Amino acid sequence: MVSTLKGLNVILKLTRSKISIPFQNQFFIIKIKIMSNYRQIFYQIVFGTKHRKPTIDEAYCKELYQYISGVIKNKNCKLYRINGMEDHIHIFSDLHPTVSLSDYIKDIKVASNGWMKANGNFSKFEAWQEARLTGRAGLWGIYLFNQRKRYDH
Repeated sequence: MVSTLKGLNVILKLTRSKISIPFQNQFFIIKIKIMSNYRQIFYQIVFGTKHRKPTIDEAYCKELYQYISGVIKNKNCKLYRINGMEDHIHIFSDLHPTVSLSDYIKDIKVASNGWMKANGNFSKFEAWQEARLTGRAGLWGIYLFNQRKRYDH
């Protein structure tokens, strides 16, 4: 950071808790308190297969979840749970503040769509549905973790 002090350009060195200002062969140190912002918004996102056809084979769904997890990690977002059935998946995650929800969903859908079509294990997969369910979520993690058990009854 560059600032002007009595007409002189001065380079400010910012560390975690202080600013060092070099001036006439001396450093002036100003202690500062850095406030941190904390935010956490959970999103429950559901992708359905085209026409809700059962095209996600249970034997290979873990591969799909791992791939989607990598896409999410590359966007600096945090995945808490991912689960699903043969015709849809649920993603429970937190978004990084620099990522818009619409871009996040689009990037996951585009990347996973291409990967599933290129991967021989999802030969019946055509595409994801256009519509999607998205919402801020509360305690959905337990639901997602046990989802397959719920549907098997």
